[in-house]
Amino acid sequence: AYEALQSAVDTPVRRWLRQIYQGNREHIPVEGWDESVVEEYIGRMADSDEFERPNDGQQPFITDTNRGIITLQGPPGTGKTQYTVAPAVLSRVFASAKKGEGMLGVVSAVSHSAVDEALEAILELQESCAADDDLSLYRICSTDRQGISHPLVTNVYYSDEDSSETLKELYNSHIRPDSEPDERAIYFAPPVSIRSCFNKMLRLVDDAPHDHI
Repeated sequence: AYEALQSAVDTPVRRWLRQIYQGNREHIPVEGWDESVVEEYIGRMADSDEFERPNDGQQPFITDTNRGIITLQGPPGTGKTQYTVAPAVLSRVFASAKKGEGMLGVVSAVSHSAVDEALEAILELQESCAADDDLSLYRICSTDRQGISHPLVTNVYYSDEDSSETLKELYNSHIRPDSEPDERAIYFAPPVSIRSCFNKMLRLVDDAPHDHI
């Protein structure tokens, strides 16, 4: 991981990680969600018929609401997605909904299959233990071979010629700096697809503040 970090493109996140590796920064603090409300959602998850309470190794990851970056590592089949990533995401949706606040989140992974795995785990938990009845889920797709057929998911095919109005609508609702969204929305895609989709949004919007986004 450290070798990959050394050769990575220079970004604020890379600089933060280098500082952590070098012992110059303990962690990256954020103004997180209320930990007690996150724990309340975990309790609801444990009370559902389909899920158990996350174990002692998973729960600290979910309830750490004050760190900007947390690492998660483990072999296949140890519950990283279903019992860690999915409840971590939905507990924060739950906390935002309980406060009546909007939330914009992104779930990303190195491949489309990994993104879909995370999305499917979040859908399964959402159906069993809804974090927010009005949660919007957007799967960003570069081709029509991607995407998930599910009533709770909107597939956004940003490369299609007729996607312009959809992209403008999403920009105005979620990305525009002066927007104040009251909905909870999560985007799912690998990093390259997220970048390409947002770049197309900016090209379509005449007054987009490129230096701010």
